[in-house]
Amino acid sequence: MTESLQEYTLNHWQDFSDLLRFKTIAAQDIGIAETSNWIFQQFKQLGADHVEKWTDQGGNPVIFSDFNGNSDRIVLFYNHYDTQPA
Repeated sequence: MTESLQEYTLNHWQDFSDLLRFKTIAAQDIGIAETSNWIFQQFKQLGADHVEKWTDQGGNPVIFSDFNGNSDRIVLFYNHYDTQPA
């Protein structure tokens, strides 16, 4: 039996609730440093084999991490952590 989206959300809410509390408005440089630091630390706590925070790319810091697996395939996740003003 598979878990429904609602069940998954309820079971894993704590995994995301801290991130959702950050007010991150890139256009006003609000919360970007705090949020990128939090994301960086989360990857380290999850056991990433490599974590870097790039601040020389022009714009918000880029958080790069990788997890070595037992496959020759690569999965890439890419996402923004900033939001737009209300």
